[in-house]
Amino acid sequence: MGIQPPFLYDPVKTDWSFDPKAVSRASLSPPAPRPKRPDGPLVNFNAHPDSYFVVPSGNVDSKTMDPSIKNRVKWTRKATLALRCFQLLAAVGLLTISILITGLDIISGWIMKLAPAIAIMHTTYGVLHLARRPDATAGGGLHLISFALSLYLALTFRKINQLPPDMKSFGR
Repeated sequence: MGIQPPFLYDPVKTDWSFDPKAVSRASLSPPAPRPKRPDGPLVNFNAHPDSYFVVPSGNVDSKTMDPSIKNRVKWTRKATLALRCFQLLAAVGLLTISILITGLDIISGWIMKLAPAIAIMHTTYGVLHLARRPDATAGGGLHLISFALSLYLALTFRKINQLPPDMKSFGR
């Protein structure tokens, strides 16, 4: 009768259910048959997708628009196109001026040229977008994103501009 040390853990159990060649055997077996496809076309190309939705007539709560709105929208698009052309001309002028400035180090020169170059690309997109027919244009999602980013930058730079000179982070 000797003293046995306490066993804190159960002995390691051997699991003989592991089969290392199961993957090899499964790859050599024939594949399972595919499920049968349903008969008939799933998409009808002869019908418009909106033709399935039946709009109830008489239950419309919307008011008709004023007929002059069409002319207002056309005039606004033309005015915006003219303003975008002036913006494009100004951006090209800024890029030209920033190229002609001498005596700057390379990094500052590229930073000064980057903003007008981006403005040229953005304004060119706006001009091309506004020059097309309204029904041929894509949604104004890029304009909305651009406006939101511009608004954020304007507010941020306004806050920075109102700080005292020693607290401006871009001046260092």
